[in-house]
Amino acid sequence: MRKLVFEDPHKRQILEAIIHPEIQKKVTLKLLSSSGPYQIIVVPLLTTSPLRHQANKILVIDCDEETQINRLIKRDGGSLQLAKQIVASQAKRNERLAIADDVINNNCDFQKIIPQIKEIHKKYLRFSLK
Repeated sequence: MRKLVFEDPHKRQILEAIIHPEIQKKVTLKLLSSSGPYQIIVVPLLTTSPLRHQANKILVIDCDEETQINRLIKRDGGSLQLAKQIVASQAKRNERLAIADDVINNNCDFQKIIPQIKEIHKKYLRFSLK
């Protein structure tokens, strides 16, 4: 399915038209029923999603395109071409960074980003108490 929709933009648009409204409804319901000082929602196409306007803060987990492509290939076992098509279908890096309130640099291994995550967590806890 992934190969099919990322190789044919028209088919991807059809699929997105079907699933995105349902995803938005489910996310909204989950947010309304969630507890805790803050919630994090993962929205790969946030730059164009109506969910963007429900967020108080936008956190972007950023890495360069080469790292992103290599991780996709490693995770999914797909081809270089498919990984590039997937990345090309997402919001451009500069678009994501332009709407970000906060950024975690993810060009390194996970252990090295833990301090960044802890700082963001502290910041969001303080923000949630206002």
